[in-house]
Amino acid sequence: MLIVTTLLVMAAGLLLAGALSLLRPVDREVQEARTRHTMDGIVHALAVYGQRHLRLPCPATPDRSGGPEPFGAERGSGPNGDQKGSCGAGEIEGIVPFRALGLSEDAARDGWGNFITYRANLYLANIPDLTANPPPKAHKACREKDVWVVKNGPSWENLNPRKAVFCCPGHDASKSSHVNVLNGVGGLAESVVPGDDKFSGYASVHAPSPKGGENTAAVAVVLVSHGRNGLGAFLDNGSRVNGSAMSAMESENADGDTGFVDRPRNEVGLGEYFDDMVAWRTSAMLYAELGGHANSCDEPLP
Repeated sequence: MLIVTTLLVMAAGLLLAGALSLLRPVDREVQEARTRHTMDGIVHALAVYGQRHLRLPCPATPDRSGGPEPFGAERGSGPNGDQKGSCGAGEIEGIVPFRALGLSEDAARDGWGNFITYRANLYLANIPDLTANPPPKAHKACREKDVWVVKNGPSWENLNPRKAVFCCPGHDASKSSHVNVLNGVGGLAESVVPGDDKFSGYASVHAPSPKGGENTAAVAVVLVSHGRNGLGAFLDNGSRVNGSAMSAMESENADGDTGFVDRPRNEVGLGEYFDDMVAWRTSAMLYAELGGHANSCDEPLP
């Protein structure tokens, strides 16, 4: 009898182990689907914010107790989180500023419960004052003569300079505001990123251009879920999940610089391991997110 009972217990254990192994892929699919849904929600919230404020929010500080603003508010937004944020080159990466976007804290976490990393274009988070002298720059796609820029007495004037600067943002003097998204370390650029030869397309937002051309502005925002292993994700004490075992691919998404990698999942081989999920948008893509004729960077409609 004891032998029979032991055999039954062993059989039940084997069946349970088999069932759990079958559930693991299903669990991963559910978590990935939840992450994609969450990222879509963040992108939509950024589109709404961008059209309302014609800038992007700075990241939130990934430290629940260490920021001068409330947790989840954008950096530099004051003790109540209700002021326009400001962030320098070393402060442009953090967690999604869910308070600024009207989202819950849970809406800033991926399907595995980790915070989604948020990196904004430095220029778009700190758009210069339009009354500044000299005025802020914009790409020629938003300075086309008699479309965006018209004659106003003896001078030229952009019909919608705030939209022009958001849709066709300039760049800081060091060109460090632009973000690269690659299909692998050293891989081909997946996103539209200007090289030095293309910076000639930028000038004062009020300077007319004979033709619009293509907007060569870099990515406006990058969102990164650090996947099932969570390596590199921010913790709410300001540190990151220990990434000493990260592959070179995943390290690119957690090293704090302007380079990111977006490629298919690969869980074979430590050197090539990659389970991050990445979403990125340009200014024009964000503006078009809400749909409709007016929600386009092609012309200076409000």
